[in-house]
Amino acid sequence: MNKKMLLSRIITIARIVFTSIILFSQTAFSQVNLDSLWTVWNDTSQPDTTRLKAMQDIAWDGYLFSQPDSAFNFAQLEYDFAKSKGLKKHMAIALNTMGVSFWVQGDYTTAIAYFDRSLTINEEIGSKKGIASSLNNFGIIYQEQGDFSNAVDYYTHSLTIKEEIGDKKGIAISLSNIGIVYEEQGDYASAIDYHTRSLQIREEIGDKWGIAMSTSNIGIIYNNHGDYANALEYNNRSLSIWEEIGDKRGIAASFINIGNIYEEQGDYTSAIDYYTRSLTINEEIGDKMGIASSLTNIGNIYNYIGNYPSALDYHNRSLTLYEEIGNKMGVASTLNHIGTVYEEQGDYNSAISYNTRAIIIAQELGDAIETRDAANALFKEYKATGNHKLSLEMYELYITTRDSIKSEENQKEVIRQKYKYDYEKQTIADSVAYVQVQKIQEAKLEKSRILQYALLGGIVLLIAFLIYVYNRFRLTQKQKIIISEQNKELATATKLAESTNSELKTKSEELEKFNNVMLDREMRIIELKEEANKMAKDNNTNLPYPEVEDE
Repeated sequence: MNKKMLLSRIITIARIVFTSIILFSQTAFSQVNLDSLWTVWNDTSQPDTTRLKAMQDIAWDGYLFSQPDSAFNFAQLEYDFAKSKGLKKHMAIALNTMGVSFWVQGDYTTAIAYFDRSLTINEEIGSKKGIASSLNNFGIIYQEQGDFSNAVDYYTHSLTIKEEIGDKKGIAISLSNIGIVYEEQGDYASAIDYHTRSLQIREEIGDKWGIAMSTSNIGIIYNNHGDYANALEYNNRSLSIWEEIGDKRGIAASFINIGNIYEEQGDYTSAIDYYTRSLTINEEIGDKMGIASSLTNIGNIYNYIGNYPSALDYHNRSLTLYEEIGNKMGVASTLNHIGTVYEEQGDYNSAISYNTRAIIIAQELGDAIETRDAANALFKEYKATGNHKLSLEMYELYITTRDSIKSEENQKEVIRQKYKYDYEKQTIADSVAYVQVQKIQEAKLEKSRILQYALLGGIVLLIAFLIYVYNRFRLTQKQKIIISEQNKELATATKLAESTNSELKTKSEELEKFNNVMLDREMRIIELKEEANKMAKDNNTNLPYPEVEDE
């Protein structure tokens, strides 16, 4: 099994864990207070539906991905209580959780049986949303088994119902799942298209959890396609959202995805750093599946750099966890990884031992992808040991399984044709409504004409107003010029008056001086006359001058 196959398988496992979580509730990544939930469950004064919701959260959020057996038991309590109260909707929800608990353990047959029971109840009560959810669950099981034809069949059926009831969040999930099917077949263009459509809906409805999922999926596709710049950009966007909403499992998953990008570029130091950060978070929240995935990634890095003892240590720790939680899919995958480490060292007997255990479990599960990878590894290992008979058998199994995954010559073409048919069917439905649409368009056109005429009239009035304003402006300017000329003339007259006043003042002052001189002269004459009169009296001289008296 080569490096690319290992990486692809790890990404697929991690993402299907994420996808399975959205089968029932998007609060699955939230951290829960189990004590508080138990208090609600044990409080008989609470409404039955409230108590059932609390038990559902205990089973799903508290135990499903770390202790699936316990989660099953709690879901059984939920189912029994709902049944005693005749609450069929909650019975279906509990059965769905039981199914997922078996999926976590890799027991696909039992998981499908519980999903089928949940579907039956949902159909009985007419819960279209529940039916769509159950169908989506079937799709995930078939996808994981490599049966892409059945997977896309169930996804499409689920999508149709969601579109019928207008469940945008559900539509986005189905589009995302179909995108993953395309990706697993190497049709990256179609995969990007479906994930982008899913992302657009999630952005439209403000579903941050879903936006983080879609950007993560797009980033994974770019990574598989070798476009590391875009891969890093989308995964960093996803990481930012997980951090914003405080989703620790999401953060841990993003660290793994970013680590994958660095791993693909050969930057093993950065890759191990991100895988270790993911491991720390998963250990903090007690997510055993997440811990196992982180350990597997670190083990692969050590294998690539030739540190085989460390690689085996991490893979064995991962294997122990998968066996502990009963995840057979994880067990098979990890056994294949360990076989690869021994193969790298040339220890073909040990490699054969582990890959044989892996292929037995994979065939038991009906896991075509893991069967294909194990058969390919065994083909090479038997060939290296000279066991050409078994080598040929494994090669034939590898080819057969590989072709079955592609399904009937070209699985991608089957899916394309299916969606082409769906598109053509929708086109016919659209044509039925064509006349009505035309009427609506004509009404819109007439309304547009009225608006255009109104706009034109408004423009004419605006122009007339502007002309009026311009004329008033010109008149005002003329008046300003006249006033300015008058002000100049007034200023000139004022200066002239001031000059004349100055001259008159000067003449007045001169006249006053002259009058004063004349007054002094008259006074002197009077004095002289008085003196003359006195002298005349003293000398008895008759003078012909009358006596001058003072008034």
